[in-house]
Amino acid sequence: MAPSQNTDKTFQNVAHEVLSETLPSIRKAIVIGLGGSGISAINHGRKFIVDQLPKEALKYIRWVGIDTTDIRTSIEGEGGKYRFPDEPVDHEGAEEKILYVYASTKDISGVMANLDNDPVYGDWFPSPAVYNISTLAGQGANQQRPLGRLAFFQNYSTIREAIEREMKYLDSLPNDPRYFDLMDIYSDKSKADNKNAQVTIFMTGSVMGGTCSGSFIDTAALVGGISHYKPHKMYGIYVLPQAFEKVVDNPRARANSYAALKELDYFMSGNEFQATYPGGHHTHVQGNLFQNGRVYLLDRTNMDGHMVQDRDQVQQVTSQLIYHFVASNVGGKIEERLV
Repeated sequence: MAPSQNTDKTFQNVAHEVLSETLPSIRKAIVIGLGGSGISAINHGRKFIVDQLPKEALKYIRWVGIDTTDIRTSIEGEGGKYRFPDEPVDHEGAEEKILYVYASTKDISGVMANLDNDPVYGDWFPSPAVYNISTLAGQGANQQRPLGRLAFFQNYSTIREAIEREMKYLDSLPNDPRYFDLMDIYSDKSKADNKNAQVTIFMTGSVMGGTCSGSFIDTAALVGGISHYKPHKMYGIYVLPQAFEKVVDNPRARANSYAALKELDYFMSGNEFQATYPGGHHTHVQGNLFQNGRVYLLDRTNMDGHMVQDRDQVQQVTSQLIYHFVASNVGGKIEERLV
């Protein structure tokens, strides 16, 4: 006996309800790793999410790494897990790769020699008469916060354009995917279907080095400025020196971390942030730098006494936290329980 039309409709409705309950839920997201530790952490997260989500969902999560080391012609850079700013944002396989932005330092000696007359660097770059700053341009930040920030300033346009391209790409994606549920949908009259999905931005790295510690405040201000015209959430996950046993007693690592956390506390306490970058680009943030999100500090031991044992475990904890926020409903539950 052939099924009736009503029976078909009932079956389709029930099947749709069952499938809807089992579909994975994700957020449109950009995950930014700052410095070597940050990029290693998002690489862990990338591999974990690639294994967990359907292929169609991967393009909704974009990975960006920013560092002061040039890897493009190295074995690592050619290994297939990175893409670069001069490549199309939507080329085949891009959803499984990290966009690597090389932020090189340039003419450090020239910058230091002209501090008294330089409106861009003179207000904040430390005096070479007081501080011993490495002048080896293009050799990374060498655990020196001023060089990490200098690299951000000198590559501001490249970094901004890279993040803006990822934002625009996410904005162009459909908001009614078939094989997964898209979270954080809101009304948007500029879209043909009158809806859009909020973008969640994660930034992660270690505050004890030079690259992340020197640039994470500027990066947060940049991302907030790019995103301010649309609903978004912004999170920071920053690793403390205690989480790395081998460097916990390194005086420079502890000094970098102290200075970074002092700045973070200052700009999350309602104090305004202002900076002028090369080319006249000006950023001005009033109020809490992470007012549309939170900052998580990752230590070696949690409140229950559980410890991470090594660098790999630190990066796994970071990647799992990112996963739960961008690819499940757990992130929202975590926020609900935080005071």
